[in-house]
Amino acid sequence: MTARMPILEWTPHHELTALNVFIDLALRGPCTLVMRGDAGIGKTTLWREAVADARARSVTVLSCRPTGSEAQLPYAGLGDSPGTGR
Repeated sequence: MTARMPILEWTPHHELTALNVFIDLALRGPCTLVMRGDAGIGKTTLWREAVADARARSVTVLSCRPTGSEAQLPYAGLGDSPGTGR
């Protein structure tokens, strides 16, 4: 099964619409969301709202964050993900 991977680009006034479309996709099957943009523009705030909205709509959300010592290592937080064999 290939996961659909919508990419959310930061655009004022359209980010919540894009997230709602993504949540609709997640209700149909596995998919991945990539959020990117400059530091300090509110990606984390938007992500937290999206997670809350998705969970309110009964979507299972897997999320990870690196610990302080892993912060400079790309994808380090994924090492403890389900199915990684650890």
